Amino acid sequence: MGPAARLRFLTEKLGLDANQQAQIKAIFVKYRPQIQALIAKGHENLTAADQTALRDLRKARAAEFRAVLTPAQLATLKELRRAGRHGGQHGAHKPAAQ
Repeated sequence: MGPAARLRFLTEKLGLDANQQAQIKAIFVKYRPQIQALIAKGHENLTAADQTALRDLRKARAAEFRAVLTPAQLATLKELRRAGRHGGQHGAHKPAAQ
């Protein structure tokens, strides 16, 4: 799922307002080049340092993403992820993954 599709999905499922959408889009844009550069190396070619950098980037992105959400939206996101892990049709694509 690309960033635009992820944002549409999250907007629909979490009821993001226009301000939240803009903030989340900026977060995706901020981290995408760095994450994509690491992913482009291929999983088997990532060094331990690359893997650590990728994990740290994803954690930072997720923290910024969560800071934009309300407590109710965070609870909904948690439920979407739980459903996705347990065979739900669509779990929320992790904001921390790309």
